[in-house]
Amino acid sequence: MTDAAKKARAEYMRAWRSKNREKCKQYAVNQWERRAERMAQEQHESEAKSNDES
Repeated sequence: MTDAAKKARAEYMRAWRSKNREKCKQYAVNQWERRAERMAQEQHESEAKSNDES
């Protein structure tokens, strides 16, 4: 991607985020909730695996 295209994309996204602050906040909340679920699942799987090994 050229520098001009990167700058144009960044400018567009900056304007979009400023117009849609609530959507951005909700996207961030959703992303961290999914991440927390995934981390909890991975923790549970690693605990189960370590219990199986012993």
